[in-house]
Amino acid sequence: MASSVYEDTAVWPETTFWYEIRAVMGDGHEEVVTGSPTKVTTGGRLNAALYAPSPNPTAGSTSIRFDVPTHVGPVKLMVYNVKGQLVRAIVNGESERGRHVSIWDGTNTQGQRVPSGVYFVRLSVGGETKTNKMMVLR
Repeated sequence: MASSVYEDTAVWPETTFWYEIRAVMGDGHEEVVTGSPTKVTTGGRLNAALYAPSPNPTAGSTSIRFDVPTHVGPVKLMVYNVKGQLVRAIVNGESERGRHVSIWDGTNTQGQRVPSGVYFVRLSVGGETKTNKMMVLR
């Protein structure tokens, strides 16, 4: 029997995932492979992380991915302009542990589209702060 390997690069540390392996037959129907589902628990520790906004630069909305480790306290995901002024609070409160994606629609707190320029997205969680730069092009 031939063996194959699958590497899931979308997992994060300290988490349990379940996988069900299916074989796709020549006629298109699927069969669950013996031993499925399989439970896998990843090692390591989930750390606070802020990933690069995508797309960047943006003319409209941009996705912001971030990781929240086990912690006590609020999670803040904020957008600031180059003067350090708060433009928009994207997340401001409790968040569950794990990987999250938030969308910034390119507007300020009043709902107005922000002008072209450089902006900073800042994640604050568990006493840690992470910052990334992004560009808005109109």
